[in-house]
Amino acid sequence: MDRNIIIRKKMMNLRTKKLKGIIEEEFKKAIIDKYEENVIKLEKDFILLKFGKFGFEIVKSLADNKYWINSIIFIEPFDPKSPKFKQNWIGNSVLSYGFEKVEEVLDKLENLVMFGGPSTPERDYMFNWIEEKHRIILDWEPEKMTYTEYDNFRKWFEKNRIRIMTKQKDVKDSEDYNSAKRTAFTIIMSKIKEKPKRPNSMSVKIFKDPELVDKLDYTKWKYIVGFLFTDD
Repeated sequence: MDRNIIIRKKMMNLRTKKLKGIIEEEFKKAIIDKYEENVIKLEKDFILLKFGKFGFEIVKSLADNKYWINSIIFIEPFDPKSPKFKQNWIGNSVLSYGFEKVEEVLDKLENLVMFGGPSTPERDYMFNWIEEKHRIILDWEPEKMTYTEYDNFRKWFEKNRIRIMTKQKDVKDSEDYNSAKRTAFTIIMSKIKEKPKRPNSMSVKIFKDPELVDKLDYTKWKYIVGFLFTDD
């Protein structure tokens, strides 16, 4: 049987939790010590790490007694209370790696973080949003939000996802000229300027205050909403 099919079946079994084992506290501590800023969920049978849009799920399989690193893609904007994600595939290959020792897991994670590409450089960042117009205002610089601000945005985005478009801060587009007083100039500009674009490939990054006592308290995190690209 194809190796990827075997791995996929194994991961599906792990999703049912019947083959998920309890992760030892020493293992959790080793992960936290190295990736505390990226740990967003820590349960008895899994660990979630987030690096923008991409990340890793770490589980322990009762089938082979190995720790498995699963490369994942978060469904954005993610809900820190209950993050949703899907398995990361490259072509027909699922990106999952199994190891017996903690040291092997840490070495592989370091390699994946440095060379495997969980880092996602954003092209634009959300500066603000206009609910009544279903518009996200983009800027070149990241803007940090509190949890309350982010949660309000997330709920609005989920509810209005198909209607939302993006506009660049302080840059007039065709929509602006169409809504202005009609003159020969505004008519021409409305035809040559870009239209508002759809937000695609959202990437939410988190920041934890070094002084924060409970680093898993998502209500105390800061959030940055970025976009890898936008489409017409």
